[in-house]
Amino acid sequence: KSTMTQDLGKYFNAPYSYEWARDYMKESCVADWELDSADYLAFLEGQYNLNRKLINSPANHGVFFADSDSMVTRMYAEYYAQDPTCKLTQAEFERIAVTADELTRKSRWDKIFLLAPHGVFVDDHERYMAHSGMKERMELFEILCNNIKASGNWEKVTILNGSYYENFMTVVEYVKGVITNGKNAE
Repeated sequence: KSTMTQDLGKYFNAPYSYEWARDYMKESCVADWELDSADYLAFLEGQYNLNRKLINSPANHGVFFADSDSMVTRMYAEYYAQDPTCKLTQAEFERIAVTADELTRKSRWDKIFLLAPHGVFVDDHERYMAHSGMKERMELFEILCNNIKASGNWEKVTILNGSYYENFMTVVEYVKGVITNGKNAE
């Protein structure tokens, strides 16, 4: 997801965001299972502010790629709150969900591409590997899909199931169509 977001941004010479929570966790020296509601609320605010900054940047000529947003953060919080080995409680998740849902309503995405879980999860030494099996990744994906449906954004979703190149080209062709149609309308 992160690589594709970066590659799409470079391909279109467009702004793109990274997963803000990764830097936060490195700087705070906190692991996934140690995250509490304050951390997730920081993730929500940090990612939202980063995305808004890039959407409104002078480099944005109508196209922006986001690696993450409030729906993704909400998915992780919901899943981690169900895991007794993680610090986050269900009560804390409920507070996080309210903020995540508010930010989702404010975000107003035009299109959402989801990468379906596939293949072996590669340990990049930045991920919580206890949730890296296909079963866990499918459970996370199901939570994300359900939350997108509940937010009213499901009609904007395209699920990508192909190879990296096939997925990349699907997004490229979609964006080229948007750019072309936008120019024809002017």
